[in-house]
Amino acid sequence: MKTKIGILLPTREIILKDKPPGDAHEILEISRYAENQNLDSLWVGDSILAKPRLDPLITLAAVATITENIRLGTSIYIPSLRDPVILAHTIMSINLIAGGRLMLGVGAGGTFNQSQIDEWEILNIDPTTRGSRLDEILNILRLFSTQERIEFKGQHFEIKANSLFHNINAAQTYPILCVCHGRNNIQNQFIRAAKHQGLISISDYPNELQYAIRRLEDYSRELSMPNQKYQAVFYMTININDNKSIAVNEADSFINKYYGINIWQDRWGPFGEASKIIDRANEYVEAGATTLIFRFASFNQMEQIERFCNQIQNKIK
Repeated sequence: MKTKIGILLPTREIILKDKPPGDAHEILEISRYAENQNLDSLWVGDSILAKPRLDPLITLAAVATITENIRLGTSIYIPSLRDPVILAHTIMSINLIAGGRLMLGVGAGGTFNQSQIDEWEILNIDPTTRGSRLDEILNILRLFSTQERIEFKGQHFEIKANSLFHNINAAQTYPILCVCHGRNNIQNQFIRAAKHQGLISISDYPNELQYAIRRLEDYSRELSMPNQKYQAVFYMTININDNKSIAVNEADSFINKYYGINIWQDRWGPFGEASKIIDRANEYVEAGATTLIFRFASFNQMEQIERFCNQIQNKIK
């Protein structure tokens, strides 16, 4: 089966521009263009305070109203920053608006720098609990998707409630994809992904992604879920330009502005001519990726997407 192709919508990029945007029209324009070019999916990232951007779920709700078939995903969303009942309500509302096109990529979130640490503290959440909060919230989301009456008691949350959208398949049914990094070899990540519908990864080399997929499959067997059909999504960051030095310089400037530091160096990319990007993308396909997401490390998003569709899209296996 041919690998599915998605792009990341620039929900952070539009507010990083030197000229402040008057609205979010560019995101809607890119969304329409992507669907017209037969791309498979559109994705949005998440952060509240550490890396400010448009709210991911509000953005997907807007995009859902102007598209018909293209799938909509989060890459990634941080449930641990939210209240689980409100989150369940929002997710299922968007999924119904989108006609069941939602994919929820999730992670525990990070504490890699001071702005991320501050984000948790400002929201009055102990960052050391982010993994256990995530597991409880995912359990609660699953209950809201399957049960008429929800009763849950955990370390962080206790809920007794009636179903929100019981027996409305277009609201309740959506895959949950969990962050896994083969390079870190964190067993809880693989277990979490095996309990749901697959993994989503960033900044792994192809062999590390392959390792993560194998560990996911190992835990699937241990959990007696050998027939589960998992998704393996990989998120690449690229800049397309025949002049490699221009591509590298723009990408480095973009990443530093986006994160405040270029922490992953050659784990991003490649940056430059299309053939190199195609070769690397196909290495991830051979490693087992079922979907590739492309983020454009550029301040001209539409130009990059047009280059991608013209030069790369149809050459990925």
